[in-house]
Formats: sequence, structure tokens, C-alpha cells
Amino acid sequence: MRCFVAVEMPPEVKDYLFELVKKIKGKDIKVNFTAKKNLHLTLSFLGEIDNNKVSEAIKALRDLKVGGFSVKLSGSGVFNDRVLWVGLVPEKEIFNLANKVDESLIMFAKDRQEFKSHVTLGKVKEFKDKKKFLERFSKLEVKPIQFEIKEFRLHKSVLSREGPKHTLIEKFDMG
Repeated sequence: MRCFVAVEMPPEVKDYLFELVKKIKGKDIKVNFTAKKNLHLTLSFLGEIDNNKVSEAIKALRDLKVGGFSVKLSGSGVFNDRVLWVGLVPEKEIFNLANKVDESLIMFAKDRQEFKSHVTLGKVKEFKDKKKFLERFSKLEVKPIQFEIKEFRLHKSVLSREGPKHTLIEKFDMG
């Protein structure tokens, strides 16, 4: 089963990000935008794990002791000319949480990518006018909406033509 650990965005943040996506849309780009219900901050992508190993991941994540903290939306960017994102700060606290999640799931360690605190808005399929789009995107203003991170979740992800379908496996309270 394909799994990942993430922080769910609160409804008001999802609403705001969905409105932001409307500002990104244009004739100069084709994008597969992230569904509003799927907007999240990925802490750790586990990839494919055996169904019988999921209980080990749940136990390891339950044993993780971290306190909640406050974050806010901050800036936007593009990874590899393909992934459109909005950032979250303070990165130190988010990075610390992601590291602790990774350490607790060391038994599932694969090739880990460098962690960047972000919410993926969409993935570019095709640029019709890359320069024009990147210029427009660079002017995107992101409101510094603040919210609390009090829990994280283990999700299963199934890929399909309609996009990924995320199913909650377990929630973990950060106290």
C-alpha cells in the first residue's frame, strides 16, 4: 500500500488556497491542480509498504512525542519547473517534526528527498508560455494565514486517472 504522513490543512486554509489556485489558472499553462480536499503538508512519503507493516508504522508514530505549534502560509514557488507550491513558516519547527517522523519510521527508510515545508498546489503538465506564467506566478501574493498544527496523519494514497485518492489510516495527536 502506498502511504505518506502529512498535516491536513484546516478548512479555512484549504478554502484560501483553492481561491489562490483560481488566480494561477490561465491560458499560458496546463496544470493538474491538487484537489481542495487533498491539500496537505507532506512530512514523510513512505511509498509502498506491506499491509502487515502498517501496524508497525502506526505504533512508531503513536510513540512519537512532539508538541503542537503555530505556523503560517508564506510565499510561493516552483520546484523543477513543474510543482507549484505555497510555503509554511517557521520552517524550523516543521523541519523538526518531519525529522522526528522520519526517525520513528526508519524501518521504512527509502531514498529520502530533502525536506521543504510546502503545500503542493498543482503539477504543470505543459507551459504554453513559460516566461509569461513564471512572471505572473512570481507576483502571487500569499496571505500569511496562521493556524495550529496539533496532529498529523498516516494516509493511504491510490493513484487513478482522476487524481490521487487519499484515505485516512490513523490520526496522531501532538498534545
